[in-house]
Amino acid sequence: MPCPAAAAAFVGNPVQDWNFTNWSARIRGTVRDYFEPEDIPSVVKVVVDATRAGRSVRVVGSLWSMEDIAYSSEVGISLARLADPNPRILAEALTPEWRDLQGQVEGDKVAHLAAGLTIHDVAVALEAKNLAMKTLGGANGQTLGGALATGTHGGDWDMPPLADMVTAIHLVDATGRQVWIERASEPLTNHWILQGILESECADTMIVRNDTAFDAALVSMGRFGVVCSFVLRVTRAFSIAEWTTIQPWASVRALLATGLQTGTFLQPLFDALPAPPATLDANDVQQPTGLEIVINTVDPTNCFVKRRWGVSSQLPPIAASPGPDAICAIGTVPILAAINAVLDKAIASAAGGVILNPVGGAIALGVLIAAKVKFNADVAALPAPNLGDIISLCFNTLWDVGLGFLSDEIQKLVFNARYSDTLTTGKRGPAYLIKTGTLEANQQNCYRADSVEPAFTASDGRYLSYLDGVLRELPRYKQSGYISIRFCATTRALMGMHNFASRNAVSIETTSLRSLKENPSWMNFVELSCLEWGGRPHWGQMNDATKWLCYETMNEAIASLPPIPLPFLPYLTKEKAAGWALYGINLQEWRAALLAIDGGVQTFSTAFTQTRFLEPTGATLPLNLVEHDIPIAVLELLLA
Repeated sequence: MPCPAAAAAFVGNPVQDWNFTNWSARIRGTVRDYFEPEDIPSVVKVVVDATRAGRSVRVVGSLWSMEDIAYSSEVGISLARLADPNPRILAEALTPEWRDLQGQVEGDKVAHLAAGLTIHDVAVALEAKNLAMKTLGGANGQTLGGALATGTHGGDWDMPPLADMVTAIHLVDATGRQVWIERASEPLTNHWILQGILESECADTMIVRNDTAFDAALVSMGRFGVVCSFVLRVTRAFSIAEWTTIQPWASVRALLATGLQTGTFLQPLFDALPAPPATLDANDVQQPTGLEIVINTVDPTNCFVKRRWGVSSQLPPIAASPGPDAICAIGTVPILAAINAVLDKAIASAAGGVILNPVGGAIALGVLIAAKVKFNADVAALPAPNLGDIISLCFNTLWDVGLGFLSDEIQKLVFNARYSDTLTTGKRGPAYLIKTGTLEANQQNCYRADSVEPAFTASDGRYLSYLDGVLRELPRYKQSGYISIRFCATTRALMGMHNFASRNAVSIETTSLRSLKENPSWMNFVELSCLEWGGRPHWGQMNDATKWLCYETMNEAIASLPPIPLPFLPYLTKEKAAGWALYGINLQEWRAALLAIDGGVQTFSTAFTQTRFLEPTGATLPLNLVEHDIPIAVLELLLA
């Protein structure tokens, strides 16, 4: 039950008819009632009022997700103004083991952080205490809650995704009840001290100590409720070095395949790569802590191999000063000049009788001149053209007149800018700054991209087969972007993309600049291909595949699943099998945990969760609920 405070006045900023536009501008809409609460009782009030009225609620975060995961047309909540969590919990309620670690120089620590903080806010707040996140993704504009709820990961090959750094979750469920969740097997707090602190604010707070419920709530896509804060496992602040080299993709692929064949994972690649510059003072150069392999989609012959190493925090930074996004720094004027130079070169060649396109044949001079005039007119007609708009117009224009191959020169200029700061001397500095960049770079608005990023187990060759197929199809699509390959350890989060039985997983992100004509068909191909090879699309990126059926026949779907007791086979529809094929028994345990937490109330149910099987209803198989300490009554609800 909600606390009496649910009847109190709302404290914060309410807005009617709020404009919702996500970062990629793919999802737009109006939110009828939008709230920025300043305290948890105000969060409770918003949720209770919405539940009583039968309205749908979503936490909007930083709007970085490419799908409608954060959108409800009825009620939206931003946690940007929410007060800091209660400091008494870490000061008074930690177990003796965790309390001792807090006072030591080395070893893990914990930090209690508001879910509405951005990753940048978190990094800066921790740095002020000489602490740091143990792993991070490649950006810092997401909210902490949004990054965790969608399974965000980094490129630290031996570290799991961010969600695995969580040790406790504080949320408001669909009934308005406050819920504190920890693992039973790894307690963070003394139960009775914690209960006293929480009940001093809300007598009806529920404390859940259950591994299944915890692992379900880690990557929740917002379905479990409004997560107000997390307790994170952190470490002492540290620095890293980063350096990028250009390598033949065929050689890199062969070394990755060797690692699979010999059971040595990434070591063959690490052994073959050149040592970083001595000026970086990198630790253990043959064992980098981070790895990213990036392929230019219009020139896949070579790839950029970025590695990171630990370094002494006492060393001064190298090339780690704040600055804008490297691509945005090119500027619209230079890119316009470069594009017109390419067009002028083509016009001059055609005027001299040179056949520009040996495959497609000669292109009339008048066609080229008209293309240049149209391109510049289209740019002039844009109300506020940015770099991405101009490049998209350029590529579409060149493709229209059969000169798509000339776009390569422009694309390489843009692509190479992405790694200009680490290709020579490399860079060194605080880990969060090297990994995620500056706040200014993350807030850029000079271009947008479409992106699909499936995760695969790194224990077999399916991810390489997927890559082979994607690279083989590149020339057939009018696209322009990159393919990024990053490795990490697997996750315990039930619905985390990286939850595999293997030790490591690999994420493969394929991007293409927004507004290119064939982006929709290219992204559809990339996403469907990942299903063929056992990939799971990232919850926070383009994620239509979980709405599509993975198999043509029921027999194919059932063959991919864990053993199913025969009495339950009749209840497996093709649609349910599709969801199971992606996450197996984890989906059923996730549903059971959700049902145990909120009792099936639909307040946080949206089109996104309904079309992706993220609902407590319709579960097919019972769980061993006694083993997982979830109420036996849930079994009856699951099978009703």
